[in-house]
Amino acid sequence: MTLMQRGTSLFTDKALAAAGRDVTFLRGSTELPLVAWITESVYQVTDASGVPVQITTRDYKFRTSDLSLDIRVGDRFKETINGETVITEVMPMGDSPGNSWVDSDGHITIAHCKHIEIQK
Repeated sequence: MTLMQRGTSLFTDKALAAAGRDVTFLRGSTELPLVAWITESVYQVTDASGVPVQITTRDYKFRTSDLSLDIRVGDRFKETINGETVITEVMPMGDSPGNSWVDSDGHITIAHCKHIEIQK
């Protein structure tokens, strides 16, 4: 393991310990627990007609090795916020898929999601 890889691993461990939240990854009937740090982000992407648009996403960042499945558009995350269950869905980012690696070695994955349901 290189110095940069060790640094990325240490950063990931510290970020998850400090800001990690319990979420559930959903695909069909599959439910997998996961710890992620979550951010709201605004991105500028180009729509199908070539017009730049701004979109706001709920981004889940997590240790890639903590999830045994590859993320796909349409996968969902479930979390509890202030006693309500919030469901989000992985969405594409313009021409890009709904997920990518945060670092060049693929230790951290980010999934870009949109809100689809609140269960009270």
